[in-house]
Amino acid sequence: MLVDARKIEQSTVSTHLCIIGAGAAGITIARQFNHSPVDVLLLESGGFEPDLATQDLYRGRAFGHFRSGEHIIGTAFPGGLTDRMDYPQASRSRYFGGSLNVWGGYCRPLDAIDFEAREWVPNSGWPISAASLAAFYSRAAAELHIAAFQEQELEREPEPRRELALPGSPPSFATKMFYFSPATPFGSWRRNELVRSPNIRIVLGGNCTELLVDETGRRLREIQVRCLDGRSFLVRAAVFILAAGGIETPRLLLASNRGCPRGVGNDRDLVGRYFMEHPHLPVGEYLLWADPLDLTLYTQLHNPVLGHATSGVLCSSADFQRERQTLNYSVELVLVPGTVAAMAAARAARTDAFSQSYIRAAHEFDAAFPQPGRDRVARAHGQLFARTEQAPDPESRVKLGTERDALGVPRIELHWRMGALDHRSIYESTLELGRVLCRCHRGRVRLRLQREQAEEVEFGAHHIGTTRMSDDPGRGVVDADCRVHGIDNLYVAGSSVFPTAGWANPTLTILALALRLADRLKARQPWTAGGG
Repeated sequence: MLVDARKIEQSTVSTHLCIIGAGAAGITIARQFNHSPVDVLLLESGGFEPDLATQDLYRGRAFGHFRSGEHIIGTAFPGGLTDRMDYPQASRSRYFGGSLNVWGGYCRPLDAIDFEAREWVPNSGWPISAASLAAFYSRAAAELHIAAFQEQELEREPEPRRELALPGSPPSFATKMFYFSPATPFGSWRRNELVRSPNIRIVLGGNCTELLVDETGRRLREIQVRCLDGRSFLVRAAVFILAAGGIETPRLLLASNRGCPRGVGNDRDLVGRYFMEHPHLPVGEYLLWADPLDLTLYTQLHNPVLGHATSGVLCSSADFQRERQTLNYSVELVLVPGTVAAMAAARAARTDAFSQSYIRAAHEFDAAFPQPGRDRVARAHGQLFARTEQAPDPESRVKLGTERDALGVPRIELHWRMGALDHRSIYESTLELGRVLCRCHRGRVRLRLQREQAEEVEFGAHHIGTTRMSDDPGRGVVDADCRVHGIDNLYVAGSSVFPTAGWANPTLTILALALRLADRLKARQPWTAGGG
């Protein structure tokens, strides 16, 4: 059922389950209750199409390692970045489907080490294991029309995959795969199913502006909903799920401070803290002896492996991370434009002139690495582009600013910084890749960064960690079931609950956790509308 929030006449709307935010997590959870006895209200700020006035509600101020607005690469708002947009506004889409309306389809589970409490990574460790999410990862993959992530599946390919075999005992680098979901844009892909549902109400154009707890302070009684045209009403429910993203979710918790002076769920001053991004940056150049036509697994997106669109990246191993006490790290091989076509033409013409240019390029590489043998011909040359993990830092955080948006909610101030462990991990991991290539006579790497250098840092527009998960209320905002500590009927869905970020894009893990939460809530009895 589809409802326009601006046409709701009641002062109070009652339901069993209220989901705030119709992005990846909110839509996925709602779908699990389709055709069930549970009445679901899926509240979305925007409509089915983007709107600048609604998008402006995301506007805030960003400080730290963010480059100035005009240098933000890409935007989650269709039409491109405008002069009015900053990082908070440009990195999320405020309409049905959320930022998965414009995502690139990158899917990858977190690694097992990402869930561990690592002594060299302060504030690391999840209250759940990677193994406990395995079944949910498989279901999430099916939701996104991609293959289940079982590494042994790759060993059963009908033809060998061309892969850089990097030696070591144990190896410090290995190849891992991104899979690409064809389910884009996500909102329109799932829209009709939910609109036709007999028990799900999609309410468009309604903005949650405040969470209101009852007199005990332990239950969320209702939420305040406001529309840009001035209309407002309350929603009462037995259970509420905040699925509004890693910036908007802490903003709502912090701004809801009438019954809770520090904000809902913020007794320990943890809401909004530990904000993490995925630093994206060029870290160096590579020179490989491999034919670029043999590197398409790494240099081209959407390679058909097992019938699925894939792309390979080189990743630091768990053994290397433990030995060197670094964060998780991956790097993409970006070829010089035209390399594959030029090499193919050179091969067809039976000339090695194209390869000779790489021999000349080799002389410019750092003397820190041994010169290649004279009998070797350098064939592939390009950029190393890293996607890396960031350590959780309580001073990287979302705070409320003094300015208010059109609905009266304080706009945010986002403070993001990279620490010494972040910088060292990127530097040492890139250096190790160069050493490995050199030791096995496969190529060389020239670093583009110093031990602590972040001038060229970009980001994945991934908002992670601001309502982190922990069984200890003194260390996290939500428990292992994603329920807000101290509030019996309020849950959070999305990457804001991740205690650590890994290097992989968060979408698949967001869906896995959403499916896990839905399973727990489906077992709830009784479901009484209006918060009973």
